[in-house]
Amino acid sequence: MPANAPIAVFAYQRSELLQQTLHALSLCDAFHPSRVHVFCDQAATARDEPSVAATRDVARDWCRQHGTRLVLRDANLHFANITQGLTELTESEGAVISLEDDHRPAAGFLAFLDHALARYRDEENVFQVAAAVPGPMEPGIPDTFFLPVPMPIGWGTWRRAWRCFDWDAAGSAGLLADPAARSAFDLDGAYPASRLLERALRGDFQSYFIRWYLAMFLRRGLALVSRRALVHNSGLDSGVHAMAPDAARNRFFNANWNGADARLEHSRAYPAEIAVTPEALAWFRARMLSWSTRRQTIV
Repeated sequence: MPANAPIAVFAYQRSELLQQTLHALSLCDAFHPSRVHVFCDQAATARDEPSVAATRDVARDWCRQHGTRLVLRDANLHFANITQGLTELTESEGAVISLEDDHRPAAGFLAFLDHALARYRDEENVFQVAAAVPGPMEPGIPDTFFLPVPMPIGWGTWRRAWRCFDWDAAGSAGLLADPAARSAFDLDGAYPASRLLERALRGDFQSYFIRWYLAMFLRRGLALVSRRALVHNSGLDSGVHAMAPDAARNRFFNANWNGADARLEHSRAYPAEIAVTPEALAWFRARMLSWSTRRQTIV
């Protein structure tokens, strides 16, 4: 794996958000344009064509300015725009950093992910490193910690882990038929993951990330997560899982965000062992349970 992982930016039709994300990315510590690959999906309907064209114009102008690779899909791939892009880069370069068009990184985003991806690249149980977690955090939770569930906003992974991803969700039948496994997958009732998986398999919930969680869960994988948010979700009221503007929803996802200059203000302290961090998991369960009572989801 190279010292600095490639960066995949995925976009569809949110030109203004993409502009903000690309600008913030260019200001990151350790930014180099040769690392960036911008994947723009094709319009699914005639109604989407103007916004898709505007988004492609933003991507084209930015990539031309920075000498960066641009991939313009010639058919609408939907979530396969993301999953195929991640597969391409992990297979060719060993690792990848993933940003979507509404994931606006802080200055320290790349430095954290690069360092963590290098540190844990040979640790088979670590499936992901993530730069954001729904906050605010409680006192006493360490600067970085391990959770048994991945985060969907601003993250990285390796070839060895991403090869476990399976759109057909092999292993789901056994999990869904086992009450104990379902309960564990649902974080003991804090997060309705099994119901989201069932809906995804039926086709009435659009998500690649619930399948990524399944792949990680079946192999007892872990995600290393930064306590401090180094990426901001700026598109909660748009996109596939959009909802009306909601201050509470924004606080749920972005309460840890401290501005575009955010950096890790510690010496990249990592957990002493590769195992679930109990106090972080207890906090995360409580956090997800409080949100699930509002009948919301994180992916």
